Amino acid sequence: MCTLAGAFVMASCSRLLDIEQHGVEAIDDFYQTDAQVEAANAETYNIFRAQPNGASALNLGFYGSWEWCQIAVKEQLSDNAWGGGENRNDNTDGFQVAEYSFDSENPALEKYYTLLYTLVYRANLVLDNAEEGKSTAIDQYRAEAKVFRAYAYFELTTFWGVPPLVDHVLTPDEYKVNNATPEELWAFMEKDLTEAINSGKLVEKKAVDDKTTWRITKQFAQALLAKVYLWQKKYAEAAAQVDAVVASGKYRLMPASEGPYGDMLHVSQNFNSESILQFNRVPDNNTSQGWAYFTSFFGPRGDKMVWTGVGTNTPAGLTAYDVYETTCWGIGCPTQDLYDAFVKEEGPNGYRFHETIRGYTTMQREEGWRLKNGAVMCGDSVFMWKTRMIKDDRMGLTRNRGKNWTLMRYAEVLLVGAEAHLMNNNNAKAAEYLNLVRQRAQLPAKSNITLNDIKIEKRLELCYEGSRAQDIWRWGDGPAVLGKKGESAHWFKVVWTDENDPSKDIKTMEYTATYPNANAFGFKAGKSERLPFPLSETVANPNIVQNPGY
Repeated sequence: MCTLAGAFVMASCSRLLDIEQHGVEAIDDFYQTDAQVEAANAETYNIFRAQPNGASALNLGFYGSWEWCQIAVKEQLSDNAWGGGENRNDNTDGFQVAEYSFDSENPALEKYYTLLYTLVYRANLVLDNAEEGKSTAIDQYRAEAKVFRAYAYFELTTFWGVPPLVDHVLTPDEYKVNNATPEELWAFMEKDLTEAINSGKLVEKKAVDDKTTWRITKQFAQALLAKVYLWQKKYAEAAAQVDAVVASGKYRLMPASEGPYGDMLHVSQNFNSESILQFNRVPDNNTSQGWAYFTSFFGPRGDKMVWTGVGTNTPAGLTAYDVYETTCWGIGCPTQDLYDAFVKEEGPNGYRFHETIRGYTTMQREEGWRLKNGAVMCGDSVFMWKTRMIKDDRMGLTRNRGKNWTLMRYAEVLLVGAEAHLMNNNNAKAAEYLNLVRQRAQLPAKSNITLNDIKIEKRLELCYEGSRAQDIWRWGDGPAVLGKKGESAHWFKVVWTDENDPSKDIKTMEYTATYPNANAFGFKAGKSERLPFPLSETVANPNIVQNPGY
């Protein structure tokens, strides 16, 4: 009797609790209309926001910014950037990345891994649930999702080597996925990109001045496929994809008539003719898409600067404070080695050199910058110009900025093509593409070019755009180029001798040993060609085999 009564009560409670959830659509009902699939597809684009939707839920923090990952992970893994910050304790994660002293618990690497698989997941949602052939718009969104998924796997494969291959939304009993092989991963990327390109559904610019560079295009997919082929040493196939982008006539290297080279990545050049893919930042104080917080990480350490100076380029009536972001954190400061590479190739008065990176003395003289008396700043006393943090990029907003973020531009496509043609024994075509980039940089043409010519040009043209570390690794240059990175920490100090005359300031460099033995830092052959899978992942999924050395 009691059992029956209890059962009746439980059944009654169950019916009372069985209430339809309001304001939420079941997944089977959602992906039915163009508008619904467009909304789902927009979430793949939102991954590239300054702070993407869901970053808080994923515990990404400021690592939820793709721009953060480009500099604080990808550039710091190269010979272009140091960890930066106020001191080593201020940016421990970044110093570990920059000095190759990281392990599987490094938060910066873990969050980038999470961000990439979030992109895979959102693409899979579209591809699993949006019916192919239902409408032209839905087929376009499906094609874009395939390109996004291929991009995520390009990053995962070139950095982690053998990540798990997830080609659909997993059910709970599928969560423990094994490592994939490189062959499986590259074939998967090729398939996704080839299907997207051949679908005829990806949009294309109508002309070189068309501003449709804010979404996935056929030419972006072709350029990404060229990189997929190049990394596999399929040189003829890579060259053919680049040639197709060039032949489209829809892109060009940004000419001087559009603006100075050093302004290319700033708000004044949003959607310029060189952009292959940019992500739009909405200049609105009520949205976090362009929050200046993330931008401000990468300028000079603001609390160590005096911003009242006036330089030869400072607009009349203004000071450095009116022009530059003054609350930057000094993360990812450039190396002297990058600066010296420019001087060696272009000379001390090189046009692209001056529009890309500048020394402290130049910034002091021309822009009114000055370190406080006795201040010590991380780095080599050189500063990025093309990614400088300026208030114009805010477009008058208090917190946000309107500067778009560029994922790929035409110069990279040309240099990928130059390498592909060179390695496919077409030196003339390789030189043609290389010299287009050099001509814009106001440098003389080269003939009978070598792979080293392309290595130099790629480093100088694309520095701080997130491709250098992957290039170093695939060329096998890691031990030679990065083997001693982290041997010492670099700092510079300024002492005033005349409060009213910055030109008399004395600047000195300091180098501090960082590790007790050489095994604790620097690129190590057989280990550093791959990043460690995050410890959190290998604990949750014991089927993942950790990369060697970690």
